[in-house]
Amino acid sequence: MSGPWPAERALAVIVPARSGGGTNALMLSPPDALAPCFGELSFASHYRQALERGLDPHVLRLRGLGKDIDEPADLAALLETRRGSARYAFLCAAIREYGIHRKAAPRIMMRMLPQAPMGVNEP
Repeated sequence: MSGPWPAERALAVIVPARSGGGTNALMLSPPDALAPCFGELSFASHYRQALERGLDPHVLRLRGLGKDIDEPADLAALLETRRGSARYAFLCAAIREYGIHRKAAPRIMMRMLPQAPMGVNEP
């Protein structure tokens, strides 16, 4: 059935992490254009998959989205660059409350995350 819209074009936009070989964001059309993967080699894997599937991979190097927040030290570094920002004030307060430092254990960070209400399934 044809309509007023052109046929959907397969597309892969990849945002690499600034450091390492990871991927911080993928925009895929259709959603199954690539098989998402994780880890230090994910950027190369996504790029290779796109080429193998006949897609023209678009790589966007974005300063903000390219920054990883994987470890407590990453969060501390982010907060240093956003010092005084109202948007990040809740994180600064949580860090003070829990006494988190650059080398804090990840389990402490997990306790800081808000919990989903009972009966709510996350997507």
